[in-house]
Amino acid sequence: MHALFVSLLLVVGQADNNRVEDKGLVDAWLKVSLDHAKAYHIAPQSQPDAPFKLLPNPIFRHSQPVRGDDIGAVYLWLDVGGRPAVIGTVFAYSAGEGARWVAHEMHSLSDQPFTARWEQKTTWAPNQKGIQWRSIADAPSPAETPAQRLIQMRSLARRFQATSTEVEGKNWQLRLISNPVYRNDQKRSPTTLDGAVFLFCQGTDPEIILLLEARKEDNKKDYQWQCGFAAFSDYALRAELDGQEIWQVGRIPQRSNRDPHWIDGQFRLTRLSDVEAVGKDNE
Repeated sequence: MHALFVSLLLVVGQADNNRVEDKGLVDAWLKVSLDHAKAYHIAPQSQPDAPFKLLPNPIFRHSQPVRGDDIGAVYLWLDVGGRPAVIGTVFAYSAGEGARWVAHEMHSLSDQPFTARWEQKTTWAPNQKGIQWRSIADAPSPAETPAQRLIQMRSLARRFQATSTEVEGKNWQLRLISNPVYRNDQKRSPTTLDGAVFLFCQGTDPEIILLLEARKEDNKKDYQWQCGFAAFSDYALRAELDGQEIWQVGRIPQRSNRDPHWIDGQFRLTRLSDVEAVGKDNE
């Protein structure tokens, strides 16, 4: 997640104020990112008055020391069944001369089309499923208790490997965050017994979203473990299961706002004094 931008945050003051290590800047940025996330209204096209629910806190915070100095936070929106419907990040990085670019990157995790509005303006309306689910070969039957199923999911996640490939052809081995960043609500979905969201990262910057779910297909009696992937990068991406490719996506410099993976291209300028005011308002 690096190349396209939503808005520009102009940081006025000492050069040090633009460093990721500056706790004051990081704290102010995280408050601004949450404010950006809260400005979204995302709802199924069939039920525009029943929006997805934004979790009140980010599920992950990240930085990007390899390709820049990103500061970011990842947010999750849930559908009425408690399943992840949309995952998004709001992140900022230096643009030179004391400035920071602020960007939104989003991916649909939903099986249905929806419309996303930001600050009352329609920005994104994917018209296809966000995830293609795949059965996991040699996976055990889902265990009876939530604690046992969590052990199974962590074990299954370790069977996957992932890489990203930059424009010049260099490959990066991505790192699995071993603990899921979100665990599905097991009481509300009629088709999913359990599930979790895992991240593959470059440093701490998420590049691939791995979803694991114990799902029941329409024509099946029993639940079975399945996996799904979401791109969270402008690099080409590849995932393997036990050393065999199971998913890949090529590098796409620009994506339509009708695609499941979307990066906004709108710009906005904000000064440091405005950031501080937003931080005080959210305290």
